[in-house]
Amino acid sequence: MTLNTFTDLLVDELNRRSDEETFIEHKSIRKNNGTQWEALIIRKGDSRIAPTIYLDDWYRKYRDGKEIFELAGNILGAYDKMLEKIDIGKGFFLSYEEVRNGLYMRLVNAEKNEEMLKEVPHRKWRDLALVCYYRMPRETLDYGTIQIHNFQLACWGVSPEQILEDAWQNTRREFQPRLRPVREVLFSIREEVPFAPVEDMPEMPLYVLTGKEQYMGAVCITLPGVAEDISEKLNGDFYVLPSSIHECLVVPDDGSFQFKTEELNAMVREINLTQLTPEEVLSEHVYHYSREKGRFDI
Repeated sequence: MTLNTFTDLLVDELNRRSDEETFIEHKSIRKNNGTQWEALIIRKGDSRIAPTIYLDDWYRKYRDGKEIFELAGNILGAYDKMLEKIDIGKGFFLSYEEVRNGLYMRLVNAEKNEEMLKEVPHRKWRDLALVCYYRMPRETLDYGTIQIHNFQLACWGVSPEQILEDAWQNTRREFQPRLRPVREVLFSIREEVPFAPVEDMPEMPLYVLTGKEQYMGAVCITLPGVAEDISEKLNGDFYVLPSSIHECLVVPDDGSFQFKTEELNAMVREINLTQLTPEEVLSEHVYHYSREKGRFDI
């Protein structure tokens, strides 16, 4: 059974189980890098809260042997739990002051998100773009995020410049960039990857840059003073390998890492193909920081 047929049958079963005030809509949702995710939007009555149920996992469960009626019951149960978590005040997202302190920046690929950038406030950074999102309070929905669009600015009566500046200041204040040796990072995650031979790894001049929560942390490389601090720590120029939207790898350009730029670019593409989902990819090439010039070049 195809995903479309599965979705049609699932929507029919959900409608059969729901009351007349429940509205269920199938949508293709555009995510980062132009990827499309199939989802169900479920809304009750005139509620402004309409949780999104992505279908990939549910379709996988169906192909593994679960019945449509069983999945429909599980989805409605998950929907109710999401509503409980997103129990927020009526003024939420109607007032800019309600969301102002929860706005942050993330770094995305400008070319792959060309269509999205027409609809959202953003700033360019080299061949990438900084876009603004709202992060739900952790006690409400951990790592739940809402992309900010231009139409929301009109509702709030704020300019793109204001919302970008507020998100920028929040990001500067709270992300707290961290540069750590790769070996140290592997030690910290060895419980999750018990087979990683950390003790046998040679010392490498390779570092990981991310934020304190390691979520959307690639943006840290754009923050004021970060590149200068890295250059000071490494005592010279360096390369940034955009390993995902969540972190970057940093390599000193001092001859200790015997790779040419083309080989580093190949490493980035290999990471993109083998280690990341399509929506986690940030760029296809490295960025070089010149300490003398005080800037990044592609």
